[in-house]
Amino acid sequence: MFSCQEFVADRIWLMEYPIRYFGTRLNARTTLIKTEEGKLIVHSPGPLTEATREFVADLAPVSVILAPGTFHHLYAKEWSNYYDRAELFVCPGLERKIPALKDARIIEDGIGYVWSTELEHLTTKGSWIVNEVVLFHGSTRTLLVVDLIENFTDRSQFNWMLKFWLKYVFMMWDKPKPAPEYQIGWYHRNKARAMLEEILQWDFDRIILSHGDLIHSGGKAVARQAWAALLQ
Repeated sequence: MFSCQEFVADRIWLMEYPIRYFGTRLNARTTLIKTEEGKLIVHSPGPLTEATREFVADLAPVSVILAPGTFHHLYAKEWSNYYDRAELFVCPGLERKIPALKDARIIEDGIGYVWSTELEHLTTKGSWIVNEVVLFHGSTRTLLVVDLIENFTDRSQFNWMLKFWLKYVFMMWDKPKPAPEYQIGWYHRNKARAMLEEILQWDFDRIILSHGDLIHSGGKAVARQAWAALLQ
């Protein structure tokens, strides 16, 4: 069933969709950002259904599609094929993992892109399992992550297997933390720490994350606590 909510009035919308991962069931999110010029940035695209296309058509023309993580790319090519005038940008590493995305632009630090007037970006570092591009929407003080913070509570969409692993194995139920792939995959902790400290220089208050409950305020304090194991 199509699900969408307005996160920031007339600027940011969120669409949720179910996914399955190693026997677990949870929800993920697509973020739609309307630019000052009245165009649409699609972040972490999900299934492109008829209802999705109709909703997007009422908002603005799609100009940018972002596949921001090495586990958040499944529908990027479908969106790019349908919205063929939009530019496709992908997280570093996806060009090797997904040959079908070879024509996409690989996001690099320190480079300005067509969306850089709206979004600042930084690629994650120090993990051998997962990469992502973290984004900051300055005009709404919103941080966008996919796996760098997850926030599961009893309000979240989940099944019993997911709750068992997150609550009893990774101790992250009601405790926002990086995804397990990050927790077991940090190979260069100094690089990871420097990257997180750089993100914390951004003036964000809200956090949009792909899995679990959204952070509507106090986001910087939540992020510091979520990353405490590396920052200390």
